[in-house]
Amino acid sequence: MADLQAIADAVIGGDRDTVAELAQGAVDEGVDPEEIINEGLIAGMNVVGVKFKNNEFYVPEVLIAARAMHGGMDIVKPLLADSDVASRGKVVIGTVKGRLQRQGCHRHRQGRPARYRKEPGRDDAGRRRLRRGRSGG
Repeated sequence: MADLQAIADAVIGGDRDTVAELAQGAVDEGVDPEEIINEGLIAGMNVVGVKFKNNEFYVPEVLIAARAMHGGMDIVKPLLADSDVASRGKVVIGTVKGRLQRQGCHRHRQGRPARYRKEPGRDDAGRRRLRRGRSGG
């Protein structure tokens, strides 16, 4: 049986090659791709997130762990199309177009709706307002 905890530990340690090797071994043993993702790759990134929140990891360590996780995803992702794993949907992330106002009393764009491109088949849209100008506004 594949050691999914070893995959999680390799993700936490940021070892991309080991993650890819262990993920390939799990695939060769017939482990379900969804199980590899949930109990190996995501479990490792959850620990990284907790360590980041507790100031035990910093941004570079998080990025290294994310690259290691992608080493495993490169192995497992092609198999997801062939499996019975249902999609949880699509999320589109973008920025709001238009003039940006200071935060505080002017939180909207002077009554005009924010314009963003509609994506066909989109389940949700994440929009972010980019701040420009003075640091206080």
